[in-house]
Amino acid sequence: MEPLTHLSLNRRWRPRSFDEVTRQEHVTRTLRNAVSQGRVAQAYLFGGQRGTGKTTMARLLGMCLNCQAHDGPTPDPCGRCESCRAIAAGTSPDVIELDAASNRGIDEIRALQENVRLSPMSGRYKVYIIDEAHQMTKDAYNAFLKTLEEPPAHVVFVLATTEPERILPTVRSRCQRFDFRPIPEPDLVERLKTVAAAEGFKVSDELLTHIARKADGSVRDALGLLEQCVAFAGESPTVEDFLTVTGGVDRAALRRLAEAVRERRAAETIALVDEMVRAGRDVVAVCGGLITYLRDLFLTKLHRSAAAGDGPAPAPDGQPPDTASGAARDPELGPAAEEWSQTELLTLLDALARAEAEMKYSPQPRLVLEMTLLALCLEADGRAAGAAGRPPAAADRPSAVPTPPRGKPAEPRSKGRAAPDARPA
Repeated sequence: MEPLTHLSLNRRWRPRSFDEVTRQEHVTRTLRNAVSQGRVAQAYLFGGQRGTGKTTMARLLGMCLNCQAHDGPTPDPCGRCESCRAIAAGTSPDVIELDAASNRGIDEIRALQENVRLSPMSGRYKVYIIDEAHQMTKDAYNAFLKTLEEPPAHVVFVLATTEPERILPTVRSRCQRFDFRPIPEPDLVERLKTVAAAEGFKVSDELLTHIARKADGSVRDALGLLEQCVAFAGESPTVEDFLTVTGGVDRAALRRLAEAVRERRAAETIALVDEMVRAGRDVVAVCGGLITYLRDLFLTKLHRSAAAGDGPAPAPDGQPPDTASGAARDPELGPAAEEWSQTELLTLLDALARAEAEMKYSPQPRLVLEMTLLALCLEADGRAAGAAGRPPAAADRPSAVPTPPRGKPAEPRSKGRAAPDARPA
């Protein structure tokens, strides 16, 4: 049987220089200057969400320090010499990647301390990349402190983690810390366009926008989703293919669901949820998609208020402000936002956010979503009834307090005063 030789898009398109890194200028510029000026620190802490380039940046630092095409460390590694190619392939003996999830104990740290003393085999520096560093035990960190603070001159440590706050303060204080930021949606779309054009994929901007929104700031996730769509539908995937593969929900369906809730059409609301579930959509994804859509409506409404002079100046292109999760740049958002009040949107967002958190741990997540949507419909119905001058659903709800007899009105009891005690004659 022939071995698998296919490389994923993420590995094939991993940056080979600082110029190829998507965003993270605050990291690339600092590392460039540190290498150029000979001020490379003995330890770095790279923190941030998944897929934002932490391990890639650590490998690039290893290339800068060990590139054989230059006489010394360089901020622009060639990417073609034996050392650069070995580091890119993960086979370099001088750039060692450790998974803290499986090398988290004190015995592994002691073995690391023994290896640190050895000189590099082929390069100038040994770079230790400790991935998911927050999973190391406290005892292991305490044994590691001295080595981390005063390593040999030929050693650089890079601790990469998605949860930097879980790293011991004594460890954080010995590292230069960089926080990697989520990639904005427009930059993800541009990155996907570049990859798709080079790979010969025929994809629409709408599909790339869906992928970027789903990736939530992660380049690795975005490339993985694109490759998944191509594997499913060939080199010309559509938005429908993406929704089928990921279990996502079409924005038009989310718009209909939101309108049904706003107009208090309870039966239609339940029918729309049932239609999505029957189509194979994940019910938690339905809730999350509805939250994203309502949030985009709210941002659009705020943006229009700002453009009218009720807030800060709008963006130069007239679009909603970009955020970490990416406000959808949808031309239909403007007219749809006019149908909602800010109070309505905030009420729905609050209720759905609570429901989404509950759904993740509930054995019946669909029931949680349906009950939440029905409660929102009835709450809106009650507000409308109250505005008409009558209590909500008063005719349909039996009174819980019995009515006193008509012959003799009930005597009110004094609040806070007990009846006098009967005294013996």
